[in-house]
Amino acid sequence: MQTASGTLDALCQGLAAELKEMAQNHNVIRVVGFAGPPGAGKSEAVSKLQKLLQDATLGTQPLLAGILPMDGFHKSNAVLAAEELSDLKGTPASFDVVGFLMTLDRAHDGTTVVYAPGYDRALKEPVAASHKIERTGIVLTEGNYLASQDGPWAMVREAIDLLIYLDVPENVTHQRLLERHQEAGKTLAESETWIARVDAPDRLLAEGSRHRADRIWIITEN
Repeated sequence: MQTASGTLDALCQGLAAELKEMAQNHNVIRVVGFAGPPGAGKSEAVSKLQKLLQDATLGTQPLLAGILPMDGFHKSNAVLAAEELSDLKGTPASFDVVGFLMTLDRAHDGTTVVYAPGYDRALKEPVAASHKIERTGIVLTEGNYLASQDGPWAMVREAIDLLIYLDVPENVTHQRLLERHQEAGKTLAESETWIARVDAPDRLLAEGSRHRADRIWIITEN
């Protein structure tokens, strides 16, 4: 396991340069994933890396194949209500892990174009076929549980060629989560309750599986 520290910008720039050099040497990593606790900046890392890779090519094809976020596999709000999981949205049970694993396997295999769902924060619902993933190039994915050892989640890790764990101090993620929940319409008290009931246990789950990552990024402030 490799450990590096720095700003998210600097670490993503270094990784992008590494991935481009590997591609020039005909050694393309198919799936790159970011794991870590809620609020660690996983989707931000994917967004930054996407921008850094979007103009790179693999022969005549784009180096970036597409994005496959775990959040797209949230169960719908109607299903969560039926399963009495509405107050536990974001926990492992609130995801269609088998659907995520099957889609990730198809993307990794690269024999067909894959359309993956995304998550709309405004609708607070997954949206089908939001991301197109090409047959060649690098696939970016992210989620709290990509390194998990529990049940079907353990097989998710096997479908990721390079998994990076984002190590961010709890006080930083706590503040980010407070802001995120309040922007989504929760009061300060409701946000604190949600963090204690859902996000804090999720952080422990993510931390408990960090040893399964290939690299640890210790994120410093910009």
